[in-house]
Amino acid sequence: MAEKVLDLIRETSFTSMFVKNCQTHFRFSWLEDHVSPLMKCVLMTVSEILKSRQNKNDEKIGFEIKDLKGNFIFGSILTYTKPAEGEDKGNWNLEFTINKSDLDGVNIIGDNLNTEYITSLENNFCNMTQRRFKNPEFLHKCVQMLFTTFTDYMTSNAKEGEEFAVELADYMEAISTVENGEIIVSVVPGSIIKQAIKDDTIV
Repeated sequence: MAEKVLDLIRETSFTSMFVKNCQTHFRFSWLEDHVSPLMKCVLMTVSEILKSRQNKNDEKIGFEIKDLKGNFIFGSILTYTKPAEGEDKGNWNLEFTINKSDLDGVNIIGDNLNTEYITSLENNFCNMTQRRFKNPEFLHKCVQMLFTTFTDYMTSNAKEGEEFAVELADYMEAISTVENGEIIVSVVPGSIIKQAIKDDTIV
């Protein structure tokens, strides 16, 4: 376990890196106060879409977020395990990952070019911040930059024999390290996302 878990938004340079990247690539000054809502909205929106598409069979389904060049940068996988004999409820398992290989054999039901995703993301972001973009496609590009920055940030802070841990409180926790010369980054859904999946509040 990591000795300390840093708040991704308030205790690291991640927010300033993302804001700077938006200024450099889009000439857009993203408000630092809206970085956390954006990331939370993406995680919730992707989870909503996966939950709505999982028909309670044992198939793994996934959703991908790709960068500005079309390369994979973040994924989510949802699995439903049917209840054992004599039990009423099955189990939901949601995973986040930055490793494309984790989605091998997973039925990919959509990505960040999906119209449903873009519309839902815009609505969720507006509900959380009372701010709406005139061009939803631009919000979509900012999300691509957000997760590109996140992946770069986590991999650049990975060190041999140490665990670098951050959290987006109640939404996500991520840990990076180096093992045998290989950078390993694990991303785990937080309690709000897990509960939403479990209790059907986002169906």
